[in-house]
Amino acid sequence: LKPDRISYCAVLNACAKAGDTKRAEAWLGEMAKSNVTPDVVAYNAFISACARKGELSKAEGCLAEMASQELVPDVISYSALIHACARSADLAKAKQCLEAMIS
Repeated sequence: LKPDRISYCAVLNACAKAGDTKRAEAWLGEMAKSNVTPDVVAYNAFISACARKGELSKAEGCLAEMASQELVPDVISYSALIHACARSADLAKAKQCLEAMIS
């Protein structure tokens, strides 16, 4: 039995709920090693983990990685990024994220 995208996303969501960005990042790497391409759901889980820890730069990096993979961020992506902005007390960046989501 081999883990699939859904299995990896479940683990990533668990890491997100715990705010464990290191493990979430490791699981994203494990997905790639296993030839399971991360999707928007997987990246959203990682952004959520970053948001819980207030790691805005990592969350932004993940959004950039999504773009490099030609994945379109959704409302969950931007909402998690706005949450990371709030935890980092960067209200100007939160406003930029909201504007990007609207456009």
